[in-house]
Amino acid sequence: MAASVRQAMNLQKLLPKGLYDALYQASKRVCYKDGQMIHGRGDATRALLMVEAGRVIAGNTGVDGSFIAAYRFEPGDVVGEFTLFAGLPRTHDFFAQGPTVIRYIDKPSFDRVFADEPSVALYFLQAITLRLHFTMEAFDDAMRLPVLVRAAKLLRNLSDRAGGACVVIIKQSELADTLGVSRVAIGAALKTLGAQGLIHQKRGQIEILDRAKFDHWITDKSVVPEIT
Repeated sequence: MAASVRQAMNLQKLLPKGLYDALYQASKRVCYKDGQMIHGRGDATRALLMVEAGRVIAGNTGVDGSFIAAYRFEPGDVVGEFTLFAGLPRTHDFFAQGPTVIRYIDKPSFDRVFADEPSVALYFLQAITLRLHFTMEAFDDAMRLPVLVRAAKLLRNLSDRAGGACVVIIKQSELADTLGVSRVAIGAALKTLGAQGLIHQKRGQIEILDRAKFDHWITDKSVVPEIT
């Protein structure tokens, strides 16, 4: 699968500079501290969130206290389409990871940008389609693949999201939360990947030693042939 398909909605990369600047200028800037809640599940405020700096973790806590981090939003990413376009409540709690800056675009402000630049809708459609494509693949993986392979695919995705960087900045506990597995399970998976010469772990980061070899390993372990 092409790297662009594995990326979430990064509007800054998809939009022409003029359109992105129009949205940026229509937004309001809000700063958050590390760990601060940005909004909660069920919130129905009709606004887009553009991540300007830092990182946003989206997840939910179950009645048993378990937390699953479904998404990590990086600078340039935009979230909130369900609420802005359809008036649906937000599906996850959002937390700042590190000092984080969010640009908010409420519906009246977005509507004014859209009235001036109707083509902005086509870029949102493209971005949402890319995210849905990735989500369908991830859902199939969750039903078919063992933790070992899912962990490798998540690391590859995070590498792609960081522009192909070999070093992924993430804690072992965050990987476990994202995959919805125990820290013991993710620890065993990373140990196996390391023993096979695919990754090297350091505190708070994981290095993919040979990207071509890593990609080939994932393809070989995938139950369903990957889309190229």
